[in-house]
Amino acid sequence: MLVFFNLRILNRNEIDPLDAKSIFHSKHKEENNIDPDDGNSKLCGACNVPIFSTPFKATESGSGYLHDQCSNLPIDSDCSDLHPSLEPLEKQPNLEKSNCSHCKAVCGDVLYRCRGPGCGFQLNVTCAWTVKIMHRSHDHRLTVFRCSAADASFACCACGTGHRPGLLWVPSMPLVYVCGPCGFWLHPHCAALPNVIEHQSHKHPLLLNYGIRSSTCQCAICGEEVSSWGVYSCTMCRYYVHIMCAVTERQSFESVLLGEAFGDGRIPGLVHFPVPDEYTSIVRHITKNTPTTSDVKLQHRHPLTLHHDYPIYKEADDEVDRPPTCNACVQFISPPFYSCSWCPKLFLHDSCARLPSVLRQNPIAIPLDLIDLKTIESTTCCNRNTNAFTFRRHSTNMDVMCALMPTSITHAAHAKTHVLRSSASGDLEACRCCGGLLSGVSYKCGTCRNFSIHGTCARLPATVRHVCDPHPLKLVTAPPPRRQPQTNTIYCDACERGLDDARWHYGCAECKQAFHVECVPCLDKLSLVKYEMVEVSERCHECPLTLVRVHMVCGRQCGVCRKGYLGHRDSTAFACFKCYFSIHVSCAFTWKIEAIISRINCL
Repeated sequence: MLVFFNLRILNRNEIDPLDAKSIFHSKHKEENNIDPDDGNSKLCGACNVPIFSTPFKATESGSGYLHDQCSNLPIDSDCSDLHPSLEPLEKQPNLEKSNCSHCKAVCGDVLYRCRGPGCGFQLNVTCAWTVKIMHRSHDHRLTVFRCSAADASFACCACGTGHRPGLLWVPSMPLVYVCGPCGFWLHPHCAALPNVIEHQSHKHPLLLNYGIRSSTCQCAICGEEVSSWGVYSCTMCRYYVHIMCAVTERQSFESVLLGEAFGDGRIPGLVHFPVPDEYTSIVRHITKNTPTTSDVKLQHRHPLTLHHDYPIYKEADDEVDRPPTCNACVQFISPPFYSCSWCPKLFLHDSCARLPSVLRQNPIAIPLDLIDLKTIESTTCCNRNTNAFTFRRHSTNMDVMCALMPTSITHAAHAKTHVLRSSASGDLEACRCCGGLLSGVSYKCGTCRNFSIHGTCARLPATVRHVCDPHPLKLVTAPPPRRQPQTNTIYCDACERGLDDARWHYGCAECKQAFHVECVPCLDKLSLVKYEMVEVSERCHECPLTLVRVHMVCGRQCGVCRKGYLGHRDSTAFACFKCYFSIHVSCAFTWKIEAIISRINCL
């Protein structure tokens, strides 16, 4: 049951609907990349309220912080309900660390003082104005209200309980944070909870998380379901603890700074992206931090040989030495890896060779079976075609990289200590990389709530190679400085179409070239197809035909219909490079159908 304070300003009926719509429910898209621990401890110089996740500005001296709202306070304040006077209150610096005449709290560096002669009435910023902050527990701005300790016994939406005086993790603060339209109330104790704790009940550090709230999760200490909005959880285990169960007894836990926990690698299951280049195995990168792989190697009808050096593989079409791709994840092979002397097209990363037959911990939380497709099918997670290994159950079909993505990641394109957590695909959030709405395996920042990204976009390597540039291309994740309007348009050097530099792309500063992500062959929609595994025998040609990308046969004519190849870059064809022969994929199936009809007519 919510308790309304004995303050006129807290009457919800007096909240301006226009103010509620325009301020409470407008998401601030400015990023706050401050460390969450610093956000809890560092106070705004004007209002003395913690910075939290609120966009802020540094003070002129550079030694302090100001909320974005507090950095632009009006000169005068008309607080006639608190100080009936004809004179307005004037903003002045608080040089003497004076107390507020209304709430008796020490004012910040700024206060509002009556201009009337002989009147010493003064207010701090939170009493003079409605201050709104951002906190990672809620999507909207929270209004700061001052209250007495006796009044602060409402049900907090973070922990789901009423609070009693004397909680130990922060000093007592006569404040409450409220989102009126949502009915969201946050106690100052829960607003400043430690972000990481080491608890005596679990072997791994526990991270503070908001938004789990599920009847399928039970508190490991009290056994009751996790129905509150906030919870401490383990990034590796399905281990959840109520906030109050975790921190009420001071001797049962120890606070850990996020920066120290990340730097020491003390948080298992937390995977950092991006990987260095396209030769880095994503499966190996994920499984070294998560207990996903099995100790049993995949069964094959022939003995598999383990290699510790890079392989050399010669493509017949261009006589260029290229590494082969893994049959499980279709990434370039890197050591250590397995091969089969009897099956020259079989290659497996060491981590891919130990994929579990049943994957129980995955983004959709249902057991998935490992399948070797053999044929080209579309995945349900990222809508890409593949003929490699997938994890499947009923209508769900996930490639191995999407299926193995962890629940929590960090990314170099965002704040160092901000954890990105797996997000429901129905969230109407735009991906920071490609601009598309979140779908499939996706992540949102649990701290500032202003960074969202697809799982496939998060896996983009920091550098890639492209045939059009002699240097490694670097992933560009930040828009360039503002340019003159006439120089805004840039073009992709692969497809020669316009490139939006506000989206992530690859570029070479030395050659001044830029490329769409989808114009890099090892990252596009056909990057999960292992082409050399798809061969067909056609009566129109005596040699087996291998599936290839259309750009490899551009300038030729189809051996069946005699037409050229004008397909999109994501199109395919069948080719025999030994004989310089190729046909459309559609012509291959048409030829087979016509041959069957011809045989039937001859009967």
